[in-house]
Amino acid sequence: MESRLYKIVLLFYLFYSPVLLSRETRDFVYYNQATYDHYLREEWDQLIKVAHEALNSGYDFYYLRARLGIAFYEKGIYTSAIIHFKKALIFNSTEPAMLEYLYYAYILASRHPDAAYLFHNHQEIFGNIRLDYQPKFIDGLGFEGTYKWSNHMTEEGVEIGNVLYGRIGFQHNLGGRLNLIHFAGLLSMAITDKYYDENYYICYPYHFYQFDYYAKLNLLLGTGWVVSPAFHFTGVDAVSSHYADIYFGLGIRKRLGRISIGFNYGYADIYDKTIKQYVPEIVYYPLGNNKLYLTGTAIFSTGDADQQVYMGSAGVRVFPVTWIEGFFAGGKSQYVSLFEGALIYNNPDYLQSRTGCSLTQYLNSKTSLQFFYVAEKKEQTVSGDHYTQHVFSLGLNLKF
Repeated sequence: MESRLYKIVLLFYLFYSPVLLSRETRDFVYYNQATYDHYLREEWDQLIKVAHEALNSGYDFYYLRARLGIAFYEKGIYTSAIIHFKKALIFNSTEPAMLEYLYYAYILASRHPDAAYLFHNHQEIFGNIRLDYQPKFIDGLGFEGTYKWSNHMTEEGVEIGNVLYGRIGFQHNLGGRLNLIHFAGLLSMAITDKYYDENYYICYPYHFYQFDYYAKLNLLLGTGWVVSPAFHFTGVDAVSSHYADIYFGLGIRKRLGRISIGFNYGYADIYDKTIKQYVPEIVYYPLGNNKLYLTGTAIFSTGDADQQVYMGSAGVRVFPVTWIEGFFAGGKSQYVSLFEGALIYNNPDYLQSRTGCSLTQYLNSKTSLQFFYVAEKKEQTVSGDHYTQHVFSLGLNLKF
């Protein structure tokens, strides 16, 4: 009887002890070796699963975070990769490989201010690493040309002609926490006044000119917070009038994993009208990168124009170097400022909707072309006539 019992216990031990032992020995050695094996075999999904199990079991160490970050990086989920690279650097803050991975994860997640700040704080290490992109004082240069087809005859006999607009812009890295974006542009619009004198029309053509300058400073506060003061000046020169429009804005935004939230306050003096704007916005990256993104923005205006505008857009990477985006803005508005004051509508006609699409094509890692089409539906202020303006823009952007 004792011999039979002994055999049963022995068989139980031989069959089940490996299972019990494997459960009991899932310690630092196990998780370190398992993640290392998955890393060597580039089994990213299995690595992520085992690494999360280790973290949930209370194990956290440099190589675990490093391998987990690399797994997310290789899968293109840069928002998650950033989290784990930063955790790895807590264990070893000067590891060149992790700094380089984090740097490129910031770039690929469109978090260039964070990348510049990281580069500035570790120049002695990055100086020994060959990088495809390095922050410079002149970080970027852009050109844009716009043609707006806007033929429209009002009841007062004024023909609003086509619009030509061109601008040049720069992006500057000012060291670590600061970068500056600014541009200057010139607009020309043909207008013809028509008067009926007995049996024929008298046409009086003239041009409407506008010069504008815009500047926005991005200040990185750390932990993903960015504060952005902005300024936009517009000088208008017409035959019978000369005036200036001014916009001041202050924005703040925060990156929270796959979501970016922000709020912007704007104050504008446009055509003798005082407008205050309160603008919450949100951006969602479903894939954890900029291959797909959705945005939503609301504009609440007070002052001489009490109005609401709602905007949304969706962008997707359709080819490795090609992005397309569709966007829409609705809500009857007058003298509204969009995109943190970068675009100001100082025409007194009402903007009813703004719908369009864009195509971005990268020629190489530092050169891209952009094409925009926008349909602006408007209402003439005095007569109430409705008309549509068609906007075509072509831009060239260079990174240095």
